[in-house]
Amino acid sequence: QAGLILYASLILYSLTIDNILNIIVLLILAGVSIATLTGDNGILTQADRARTENKVKSEEEQIGLSYNAVMTANKGTGVTEGQLEDELQKYDSGAKVTSKGENFEAEFSNGNVYTVKKDGTIEKATNNSVSIATAEEVNALIGKTVNYEDKSGGKVDAWRIFYASDDEMFLISSNTVDSKKAFGEDNSKGIPLKSKAGTEYTGAKNVFATHYGATYNSMWKATNSTNTNDSSKATAYLCDSNNWTEYVGENAPEGTYAVGGPTKELFIKSWNASIPQTHVQKVALASEDVKKDGYVYNKPSYLYESYPILKTILPKTENGKDGLYNDGNSYWVASPGVDDLGYVCFVDDEGYMNDVGYDERDYGARPLVSIPMSKVQIEDGMVTIGNN
Repeated sequence: QAGLILYASLILYSLTIDNILNIIVLLILAGVSIATLTGDNGILTQADRARTENKVKSEEEQIGLSYNAVMTANKGTGVTEGQLEDELQKYDSGAKVTSKGENFEAEFSNGNVYTVKKDGTIEKATNNSVSIATAEEVNALIGKTVNYEDKSGGKVDAWRIFYASDDEMFLISSNTVDSKKAFGEDNSKGIPLKSKAGTEYTGAKNVFATHYGATYNSMWKATNSTNTNDSSKATAYLCDSNNWTEYVGENAPEGTYAVGGPTKELFIKSWNASIPQTHVQKVALASEDVKKDGYVYNKPSYLYESYPILKTILPKTENGKDGLYNDGNSYWVASPGVDDLGYVCFVDDEGYMNDVGYDERDYGARPLVSIPMSKVQIEDGMVTIGNN
């Protein structure tokens, strides 16, 4: 043992500073290369995901061809379980077809299973490594990147898991979008007070008319529905899914919608679901209300006074330059502020929530996309989005 130590010491002694620096650089490059290949969004991971998706598309296409071949042979009179199985076995000798009520269930030898309706419509069901995700499973992966493409033309670098309920999964942009780009080049304010269709917002009733506003701004009192102040209008704009359709992808499942950012309540749900509760107290909405000029704001005081709540949900932004489309680290929250009429909540670069005038251009938007949980799957420990 002493001899080995002496031998190692001699080797280190014989190395020059340049040699040591070269070795360090090589080790760093090796680490970067491994991460590039095997990370959540690495080359090998993406290639494996693409192979899986291509296989599914190929199998779905084959089922369609087989179904149509049997229908043609039967002159449109129908398809039987045995006929469809015989046709599929020309493609995969291990394929099996069984009747399931009004439908067929087609299973390939690799374990992929599809539901085939009597009209030939195909639905992906499960395979050996894919299952419909639960909210608990998805929330255990908050912050992870999901393979989702929108129509924004490159405004969003990537989408990350933000929160899942029993009904929907929210993805959040991994970077903020410049207010001017998010809200339209022709708007002079950070958040315009008119919809993109040109209709002026009349107040909170625009928010409560939608599922998102009614569900995740419930603490914003319904008695404000006739209020017309700027805080109400700006919040309504952010909660109006009609203003954010460019973030709904071409292949997004039916029922997918987008909004301009999380509300206070949704932000708190994400926080409480994402952190280890053994050492950090859950954040709660305070019961204290702030009333001003007949308008009721809900003030969750913990958000102002306790542990920063952004850092565990999203990667830290360095100096406002990490993929941001504006120079500000902060982003809008779709809830009215507490300090003045005309204030909207935002999250700052340290993770605290506060409020500011809606006309501040330095704060970007961090859009959210909602996807029905019935289309969310867990595949090999990763969240994937199913077909329409």
